[in-house]
Amino acid sequence: MRQAGTAIDLGAFDYVVKPIDSASLLAVVSNAAVDASEARFEDEKPYYSAVFGDNFDNIIKIMPSFSPVLIEGDAGTGKGACAEYLHACSHRSHLPFVSVDCGGTTHTKLAAMFSEEVFENGGTLYLSEVCRLSLSVQTQLLRFLQTGVLETNFGFSSHTNIRVIFCSTINAEDAVDAGRFREDLYYRLKVVRIKLRPLHSRCDEISPLAQQMLNRITHKMQKPQMELAEDAALVLSKVSWDGNISQLQSTLEKSVEASKSSVLKAAMLPNAMLNEYIASTQPQTQQAVRDTNDGAKNTIIEMIRAGWALADLERLIIETAISQNGGSIPKAALQLSVSPSTLYRKKESWN
Repeated sequence: MRQAGTAIDLGAFDYVVKPIDSASLLAVVSNAAVDASEARFEDEKPYYSAVFGDNFDNIIKIMPSFSPVLIEGDAGTGKGACAEYLHACSHRSHLPFVSVDCGGTTHTKLAAMFSEEVFENGGTLYLSEVCRLSLSVQTQLLRFLQTGVLETNFGFSSHTNIRVIFCSTINAEDAVDAGRFREDLYYRLKVVRIKLRPLHSRCDEISPLAQQMLNRITHKMQKPQMELAEDAALVLSKVSWDGNISQLQSTLEKSVEASKSSVLKAAMLPNAMLNEYIASTQPQTQQAVRDTNDGAKNTIIEMIRAGWALADLERLIIETAISQNGGSIPKAALQLSVSPSTLYRKKESWN
């Protein structure tokens, strides 16, 4: 017992006494898995809170639930990550998590979707693109959800420890209206429903989300932690993000991989993204040009007569624009109708 106490003091979760009883050992292992899951949940809470935004509180509430979950959202909004997180932070996290793409398979029986691992041990079954299932499989799925019994090649078997999570990029209500999805199955699925919003509707959340992603990416790549610069945050908040969270993740990974800096600046982002940012604000730039008054023109003429070189005039204009915009290079680039990367290169050449 003294050795057991010492082991606990050194960080062991628990101990068992000889002779070892299998039921007691299983209980200790199960409790240890739950404890590890809860610790992981706390460690990753800031990241997933940023990923899921205003849905995060709802996700936390349904973690202990056994009810089926329907996750809806555009491609790249994080439906798979949501399903994995629900499983990883639940009491069944030590059991298998099996993902099946319903859009890429032609199942004749629902049982074909259950791998032997989840079939025998329980866990979580994640059915991606559930609205693409054939009507015959939908009927089997409805029966399973209602009874907890699955028809197999060996007869009927009960699987009360299997939690099913569904996702769809297709609006389930539209699929019901079109006759492609059973209405009774839809109502059975939407007992617990999560709707993930596209990234372009979460502009205010993009900056903290990008920072959380940077923390995770640099840790994975074993690089020093990077901070998101204000000008980069401004560009990221104005991009359309057709690929949603997946596109943001990919963009940041490429930028971190190519960088040796501790700060992610706008100039490190893809040129196509910087061009999109400039194009989105072009009307403001054109208005600024129209508002240029005769006094400014006369001042430039006087400077030329005084012997100012073109390079000196260019530097004065750029530095004035940056100063007038509070040090923001993207904003200055906006006024000058150039890419922020151009201004960064100019500034580096002056040092």
